[in-house]
Amino acid sequence: MCKQTCLRAYDCSRASWALNALVQRTAQSIGLHRDGKNFNLSPFDSEMRRRLWGIIHSTDIRAAEDLGISLANSEPSADTALPSNLNDSDISPSMASLPPAKEGFTGMTYTLVRIETAYASQRAIQHIGSVSATAPSKDMRIQILKEHNDRLTDLGRDCNENIPEQRAALNSMQLLIAKNQFLLELPQSIDWHSKGKDNPNVNDDTLLAACKVLEHNLRLLSDEITRGYRWHIRTFFQYHILTYLLWHLCVKPSTPHSERAFKIADSYFGSFHQDANPRSKWAVMLQMRAKALRLRDIGNVSNTNMVETSVEELPIGSAVDDLADLAFGNLPNWGGYTDFPDWGNIVDDLDMDEL
Repeated sequence: MCKQTCLRAYDCSRASWALNALVQRTAQSIGLHRDGKNFNLSPFDSEMRRRLWGIIHSTDIRAAEDLGISLANSEPSADTALPSNLNDSDISPSMASLPPAKEGFTGMTYTLVRIETAYASQRAIQHIGSVSATAPSKDMRIQILKEHNDRLTDLGRDCNENIPEQRAALNSMQLLIAKNQFLLELPQSIDWHSKGKDNPNVNDDTLLAACKVLEHNLRLLSDEITRGYRWHIRTFFQYHILTYLLWHLCVKPSTPHSERAFKIADSYFGSFHQDANPRSKWAVMLQMRAKALRLRDIGNVSNTNMVETSVEELPIGSAVDDLADLAFGNLPNWGGYTDFPDWGNIVDDLDMDEL
């Protein structure tokens, strides 16, 4: 699992997702997806199984999110409970029962944050855009994410910001709370084909929420106290949020937050460029950024009052220019999850070989 986490930092292909699928199927074959209580296992063995399954399953959810693939529950029969917020020294093979979970920071807190966040995301957005009767309503989404925010706040309440591990955990919790706010602002379903100022999905509150997430992510990378954790922070490149920010700027280059958004995008690309490889997602990001900058420049030249410029006004003359509608057409329906497209499909639509 550690190797897969490292792989995500340096390779944005499907390799991590495919490898994690192999790990998860292997874990299921030995019953890790079922709680130890079903087999009358000892408290220690049950807890260790919960930790292992939580890491495996949450990593699979995160890898699927990276690729824009459905977060639908891949193992409905899984009933393994969440691990407890306990230090390794708090449990032993000889114990008759688990002690109560601790309220403050433990060696398990950071991992527990990752696991609980993945599970909450799966519950809240696994069927965005779906008309299925099982899809969570907007009110349910709000409740799930707000409860998760409260949980993160509780876990981080006693963190000591002068201790690198605890500071890294606290900063990550704050980033996740900001990301949850973005998800709350995000429309239930986005029509990526719509253009111009009348697009109902283009609203300043969502753009502002996206800006706050990316700004927080950048602060994590510049924090000297947690510099030893930067390699891990880089595995959480905010592809979807950056996609929305750039798409918003392409559709509506002039908004109250557009200059702030352009500055954040510049900083984000500068901070992550050294780690990027030339695969599909990074190429898409670069082209979207170039499109947004050209639209802004056209708006500045054509109207000093910064009147909104529609993407239809941009001259078409090259493969890059064909990004006018961001080529989000023909999106696959991953079980109703169509809020963000599959990255491989975007590359096919852009005909990357011609660039």
